[in-house]
Amino acid sequence: TGATGATLALANITAGSAGTYTVVATNSVGVATSAGAGLTVLRHSFAGAYYGALGGGSFALQIRDDNTGVFLAYAANSRTVFVSRAVTVDDNGRFSFVPVLGTTAPLTSAAVRDGVTPGVAAAGDVIFAGTISDAGGLTGTASGGETFVLQATKASETGAAATVAGLYQASAGGSSAETLAIVSPAGQAFVVTQKGAAFDAGTGTVDSAGRLIVTTAA
Repeated sequence: TGATGATLALANITAGSAGTYTVVATNSVGVATSAGAGLTVLRHSFAGAYYGALGGGSFALQIRDDNTGVFLAYAANSRTVFVSRAVTVDDNGRFSFVPVLGTTAPLTSAAVRDGVTPGVAAAGDVIFAGTISDAGGLTGTASGGETFVLQATKASETGAAATVAGLYQASAGGSSAETLAIVSPAGQAFVVTQKGAAFDAGTGTVDSAGRLIVTTAA
């Protein structure tokens, strides 16, 4: 109310500032209301890249500034790839999701069942759940069709690959192959790849020029 400038600046943001903001424009013709712009106020952001081990293999979790992210994993013991493109971490660092299995859906599938609790998970689902600490440590478990212990640490927010850090999705010309990669500012990389019914994954490095070098499990 009373904001009539081209820019709205909110000072002293609190939890009460959260909500949907709209602009109402009025002239002699009538009144028009803009689409809403949502503001979410987080008590704590867990943004960053986390790398760890599970099931004889490894995983990576990329968390954005709004505490949502993407999880990529490869369990070497069962040769299974796990992907969730919609992980959500709450204000206390807790997360819970059911990923797409690399044996049943494309890596780029939008049909990701996320935020599923044990009470409503389907038979055979693997449920990943855990906590991220303020210090950057991640601990958790995966239970259901398979059982794992998850342990990871947050990658450094600075390093040679800072300008190219992030989540990447790639395809291959003339091929059905698809690849997802998470790159940390420190130059760590985790890749999962699919061609038809074949899935693979591995860890590697990225240098300051953006060159990615990964040796996959298979």
